[in-house]
Amino acid sequence: MILVTDEFKKMSKGIDRQISIMLKIGENIYDDSEIIELIVENSLSSGENFKLGSLISSKLNFTLRTTNADIPENALVEPFISFKGGLTWNEQDKTWENCDLIWEFDSSEWIPLGKFYIDNRKYTEQKLWKFEAYDKVKMMHQDYFSNLTYPSSMRQV
Repeated sequence: MILVTDEFKKMSKGIDRQISIMLKIGENIYDDSEIIELIVENSLSSGENFKLGSLISSKLNFTLRTTNADIPENALVEPFISFKGGLTWNEQDKTWENCDLIWEFDSSEWIPLGKFYIDNRKYTEQKLWKFEAYDKVKMMHQDYFSNLTYPSSMRQV
């Protein structure tokens, strides 16, 4: 479990919050201006049923618009999330004279979403880089074969 500050918890529930994301790949940092899409997939099983010996790895899919294309396969990727709070001019519904809203953006700390390693990358026709990355559990994958016939008792398993 990741410990977060009370300010982070408050901002995550706020109606005026905005989400910021950041990716650290090696020594390079990519922010909201370069990240087009970011999806973290976590699950408890690889399918609908639990299978003995199955390996469940978290997956990170992200798309970047960048000219920096020297990101190697197996590079370490660390995604982070943060919240910013405060209203923009278009989000308010009061006149300037009667307005007591917070216009300055407060920001919370950056919370890590895990560590992933790039498994696949491709350059698209839209001049975007699409990446697929997995956590380190994927590197421990080994097939499991059993001579048991199921259902079996826990002692046999």
